[in-house]
Amino acid sequence: MKIHIWQALHDTEARREMEKESLEQMIRIYCHGKHRARKGQLCPDCLKFRDYAWKRTDKCPFMKTKTFCSRLPERRFFIFSG
Repeated sequence: MKIHIWQALHDTEARREMEKESLEQMIRIYCHGKHRARKGQLCPDCLKFRDYAWKRTDKCPFMKTKTFCSRLPERRFFIFSG
């Protein structure tokens, strides 16, 4: 489901879905570069990681007011340069 940025600014659930879309795109890039998965697919390990990240996003108590994860008191993010 494609979420428009203006919708995500005013709707917490839309913001949550947009965040999940972004996470999936980043994980797919990582998996393709590191694990040689076919473009657009995920290996089993990255699929598990994506599911974990989505669960964390679903439970994020800051979703309504957050701007960037890097500004949150508890930060978890990954860095990849393919």
